[in-house]
Amino acid sequence: MDKTNITNRAAIPIAAAVLIAASGVLHAVQTGAWGREQLLAASASRVEKLPLEIDGWKGKELEFDARQLKVAQASGAISRTYTKAENGAVLNVMMLCGPSGPIAVHPPTICFTAAGYVQVTKQRRVEVSSPDGRKFGSFWVADFEWRQDGGIPDRIRTYWGWSSDGQWRSPDYPRYEFAGSQVLHKLYVTRQVDSEQTEPKVIEGFLQDFLPTVNSHLFSA
Repeated sequence: MDKTNITNRAAIPIAAAVLIAASGVLHAVQTGAWGREQLLAASASRVEKLPLEIDGWKGKELEFDARQLKVAQASGAISRTYTKAENGAVLNVMMLCGPSGPIAVHPPTICFTAAGYVQVTKQRRVEVSSPDGRKFGSFWVADFEWRQDGGIPDRIRTYWGWSSDGQWRSPDYPRYEFAGSQVLHKLYVTRQVDSEQTEPKVIEGFLQDFLPTVNSHLFSA
């Protein structure tokens, strides 16, 4: 038996496998699949390294359910409380990043109500700017209540918006607005309130302090 022929025949499937793998590599390079995965991983790392102390606010990490990340198809996330040293105001902050398609969907008007909250105000847009007039963009805001039988409802106010480039936006159709973005960030800031009129500027004040740091960490070249 010709050992050379046996060796050559054995090499055929190996060579074919190498060619198939190479074609997969070429396809990944051509479509940007690998580059996108690296970009998502880098964005997730930056989100998770956002400072806990920001301009008078002190943060505390909260446990994040890994199942929530999987359902949201998020590459990275933080869930924290931030407390204002000056007056003790406490806010809950959650940020997700990942592919634009899944991150663009499921705003609080859908996911909060699915969890049992009742939306009690219409959502409205709020423009957020720094005290010196620098514009950070716009956010949606609405109030939600958790209503227990016979008890006083727990009311929360949530601001939310999206960004792919440091300009925060509150589009009517975020999935279409951000369709061309490789990585998208979604930010929720929530505070417990007593009524529709309770301290409407607390969250906006936090955003004025928080967003410059967020933008410099996430979107600077």
